[in-house]
Amino acid sequence: MAAPVLRGSETILLVEDDVALLGLVKQMLETLGYKVFASATPREAMVHAAEKSTEIKMLVTDMVMSGMTGWELAQKLQSLYPKLKCLYMSGHPDNVITRQGVLPESINFIQKPFSRKELAAKIREVLEDKQPRKN
Repeated sequence: MAAPVLRGSETILLVEDDVALLGLVKQMLETLGYKVFASATPREAMVHAAEKSTEIKMLVTDMVMSGMTGWELAQKLQSLYPKLKCLYMSGHPDNVITRQGVLPESINFIQKPFSRKELAAKIREVLEDKQPRKN
């Protein structure tokens, strides 16, 4: 018997510069019960975050974007939301990103491409403060 797909109801800020992927991941998250604010650029994400009356619980962001990395965006957003949880995603292998000094070793990371079930499990892991693990 397959394990159930984990669901939630928190508010997530999603940032992905590939518009097709942004739409796909937004749809995945919404079908899992999350309220999602989707942004195609870090600048747009900052505006969304500043304008929202609902507290954003989690940032799900691409690592490599023009103008600002996902890590830099997270640092800026945590000044608005000190308890903000972050999940970084990238098509680049996580060991390449950490070796280049972009991220510390113990971050919440999910490798693209990922399934809806993998994303659901990783989101719950991060929101529930379980030990960070790389996928």
